[in-house]
Amino acid sequence: MSQPNSILEETLIQRIHLLDESAQQQVLEYVSQLVVRPEGTRGEDAIRIAQKINFDPESLHEMEQSIDDMFEGETIIEDVNLDE
Repeated sequence: MSQPNSILEETLIQRIHLLDESAQQQVLEYVSQLVVRPEGTRGEDAIRIAQKINFDPESLHEMEQSIDDMFEGETIIEDVNLDE
């Protein structure tokens, strides 16, 4: 195991030692989720990629309908036109 590199790391280790085994397990699970979380794609980049894909009008309509069904017609992103 490597040595702590900062006061923050040392403080975390000291506080973890104060916890019982069950609480330490919860901390481990929480930290594991933070480390594994995918970075994702920025919305701006996703829109640019979608604009480059040449979907046929029927496929676009099916996707739009699926999104509307999923979110019950609620507008999530306003003023976005992928046809531009």
